[in-house]
Amino acid sequence: MEFERKLAVDPAETLDQILNSPAIQQVICQPMEEIPMETTYYGDENGYLSAHLWTLRRRMEGENSVVTCKTPGDGPYSRGEWEVSCNDLHTALPMLVEAGAPKELTELVGLHPTCGAKFLRRAILLDLGSCKVELALDLGKLFREDREGPICELELELKDGDPAAMLALGDKLCAEYGLRDEPKSKFYRASRL
Repeated sequence: MEFERKLAVDPAETLDQILNSPAIQQVICQPMEEIPMETTYYGDENGYLSAHLWTLRRRMEGENSVVTCKTPGDGPYSRGEWEVSCNDLHTALPMLVEAGAPKELTELVGLHPTCGAKFLRRAILLDLGSCKVELALDLGKLFREDREGPICELELELKDGDPAAMLALGDKLCAEYGLRDEPKSKFYRASRL
């Protein structure tokens, strides 16, 4: 289960202000990584993925190919998430099921790219005492066919512990930097372009 809070950031310069703020700098426990991300989202010819609100993607994370399935969770910040390192989408599907994803993945037919995203992620691990959280700053674009839209967001993803401190940090960043919750995923926003 993924537990993540996504916040919209505007203007883009605010990402650097947040990263360099004392509230963040004093809780960093691992150095920042910069990872170029290029994501392709998929649909199926029968519409099973969209009917069940599932997301299937293949993402190049630098040189690594990662295939991920996400399903709705039981709250605003949680989702089912399974991922495997694999260069081929069709090879990855049974691997995802073996990792615990819904078995219906292996029954999908006519998988095809629908939209995507290309962005630079700057990620750091934070130690908030009662939990560890990945802070990811994403800047780039969403695309579908010949249309594009911006990505400028901050993600807080719980890695372990109690989520209360993570949610409180999100509230603090919203108050200090004028951020707002972004309830829609990158896939949803790209698919609506």
